[in-house]
Amino acid sequence: MTVLPILVTCFARPDLLERSLSSLMEASIPVQFFFHIDGPRLDNAEDVVAIERCKGVIETFCGEKNPIIKCSSKNLGVREAMLSAISWFFNQVEFGLILEEDILLHPEALKIALDCLIKFKDDLTIGAISLHNNVPERLIRHHYDIYLSNIIFLWGWATWRNRWVATSGGIENPFQRLRYCKLYKKIGFIGFVYFLKFLNYKAKFSWDGDVLLNYWEHDYRTILFRENLAWNIGFDSRATHTKKQILQRPIYTGVLENLTEMKCFMDTDRDSEKLIVKEVFELKSLKLRFQYIKWFIENIRNFINA
Repeated sequence: MTVLPILVTCFARPDLLERSLSSLMEASIPVQFFFHIDGPRLDNAEDVVAIERCKGVIETFCGEKNPIIKCSSKNLGVREAMLSAISWFFNQVEFGLILEEDILLHPEALKIALDCLIKFKDDLTIGAISLHNNVPERLIRHHYDIYLSNIIFLWGWATWRNRWVATSGGIENPFQRLRYCKLYKKIGFIGFVYFLKFLNYKAKFSWDGDVLLNYWEHDYRTILFRENLAWNIGFDSRATHTKKQILQRPIYTGVLENLTEMKCFMDTDRDSEKLIVKEVFELKSLKLRFQYIKWFIENIRNFINA
């Protein structure tokens, strides 16, 4: 039976890592664990202790599974740590599942992720498989179990080595690149401006901007499941940029059908996606939308001349 490689990235949150690994122990398929542990911050004794505890958690849950572990000697920060960890992972495997230490999964999520990785490996229009789906159920207009989207959620996701190499483009010149890939047609103008602003500011301190921009540039689509199969538990002061709890769809607790029995909609609904972007990223407010448009107008000359 095919083995599912799983990358778990972590840093100084052993309590969350323990809960995450506990949810993975129910896997019904063979897995190979890879762990990337970011190093302690400078002169931070608490980090050193917490990282040692993380190693102990890994040994407790995965010691008999021969995990492959890479520990950074210095603190890379979330962006460099995540990007380098995923690249290290795909230097060793052809495909795999990527989790941060604060993600819980549905017990059958691993099997469905592996089935999708195998089934869609040769469909180069598909860039990722997202287990997390934060789209409000009332906005999902169809009755399919699996569908394609231009939106990628990264709280529990899977991809292939040959798609990951697309992230090598960094986040430079986002305006020209988003305009070239016609993102405004896919998720609407306000969504376009929202992500343009994100890429100009917040993405420099995170890692998801690299994935979003480069996957959009390659016109990749993402497989989403109607049900939410992943849950983030990492909202506290130790988080890098998600310190406050956000509204998440409840994780699905029912039994998943086999992939062959699921109803698939292998296309995207652009009108629906525009509504979803406004809802998920809280862009419905007329006041907020006006602020984004004003920011865009004030900066358009800089974007064009960049």
